[in-house]
Amino acid sequence: MKTDAAIVELQSGKPADIVYRPNLRAGVLAVVESWKAFCALPKETKQKFTYTEDQGALDGAGYELKE
Repeated sequence: MKTDAAIVELQSGKPADIVYRPNLRAGVLAVVESWKAFCALPKETKQKFTYTEDQGALDGAGYELKE
């Protein structure tokens, strides 16, 4: 699918299949599998990846568990 057509589909709320370079596609697929593995961790383990504080303010680094 051409990139312009994919953009139109995404803007209309439809899914689009975007063609990536093979090395980039492999990296994206590896990240997807890593995210699935993280999501499958027990709740107690995921809660250890909490936001960190910098001088009393949340800096946005970490994981926020939402149920």
